[in-house]
Amino acid sequence: MALFDKQKNKPPGAKHAHRPDGKKFTQMDVKTGTRLTLEVISSTGERVTLYSNYEESIGEDEYVITAPMVSGGIYPLQKGESAKVAYFADGAHYESDAAVGERVTKGGLKYLQMYCAGFVTRVQRRGDFRVKILLEAGILAGDGGGKSIPDKDAKPVTAVINDLSAGGAAMYIPVEIPKGTVVVAKLPEEMFGEPKDMLSEVQWVRRSDNKHAPYKFYMGIRFIFEHAREKEILVRYTLGQQRKQMGKDGGG
Repeated sequence: MALFDKQKNKPPGAKHAHRPDGKKFTQMDVKTGTRLTLEVISSTGERVTLYSNYEESIGEDEYVITAPMVSGGIYPLQKGESAKVAYFADGAHYESDAAVGERVTKGGLKYLQMYCAGFVTRVQRRGDFRVKILLEAGILAGDGGGKSIPDKDAKPVTAVINDLSAGGAAMYIPVEIPKGTVVVAKLPEEMFGEPKDMLSEVQWVRRSDNKHAPYKFYMGIRFIFEHAREKEILVRYTLGQQRKQMGKDGGG
């Protein structure tokens, strides 16, 4: 039995064209508590990213989410606004357009009614979706390489990541670290919201074509995840970087 009631007055954006091969957000196997990301355009034309959780479906076209948050507060979405709703499940990233409905309060908690305004699309088609980027990182390798976990208190080698995915990274580095070596990649704060030590394994290494010292080698690593949430964050980060780059190029 649904905890929420369907609302009579749908916003104009709730209407969408029929497409027999598509599925609406309410038809997907989305579990209560699934973390959602909402992208909306503010009144000043800026793209704003909000965070919420899925609560339940209340019909073919309608579902409820927790009131979306930004910077620790509830974002004042207005009825009829458009939003792109995204979530991560089963190793893939999904997105769907939505129209904002009414605010709802239950048990002192605030929720938001949402209406399907399009069909769900699978954005990430493979685990190692890649984005070109320039980020400084630190790399720790154990003495003599190998499978032993490096001492996190040791001094890292500075590397420059120029290719990033949710599964690993390629980077310029001043020293050669053999393939198969377990390393700790000290990732910058902007990726996780705080500095992150990510256990990783070297997949390949070769001489660099970068003529600027001291980066004499080019190396690829595979991240070793301790929690599924880590990969989810990286998927969102790489997709966010892609959207920014497309915006700069006039692609959206």
